[in-house]
Amino acid sequence: MGFLRRFLDGKLPVSDHARTMTQAITPRFEAADGWVIHGKTGSGWMRDAKGARDSNRPIGWFVGWAERQGRKVVFARLHVANRPYEEPISFETRDGLIADLPGILADL
Repeated sequence: MGFLRRFLDGKLPVSDHARTMTQAITPRFEAADGWVIHGKTGSGWMRDAKGARDSNRPIGWFVGWAERQGRKVVFARLHVANRPYEEPISFETRDGLIADLPGILADL
């Protein structure tokens, strides 16, 4: 998450234009309490003892930042399941974070 914080703060060796364009193309989602969430999903599978893909252990993640009234919060959520999924698990991971994040941030 440190990388993403440095990126958002303009502390990486990339141009302002590149940073602005990257932020512009990052998917954006509206959440409760006026939060706007920017982030990217991903998915894959855990590996078994032999290193082969374990279809019964999908993983999904959602990484990004949330903004409201000038406040920016960087987040990362990882979900490891114990059963196969028909759709990529990353969508469920993303939707769960979007639903949960306003409540989590209210407690901080």
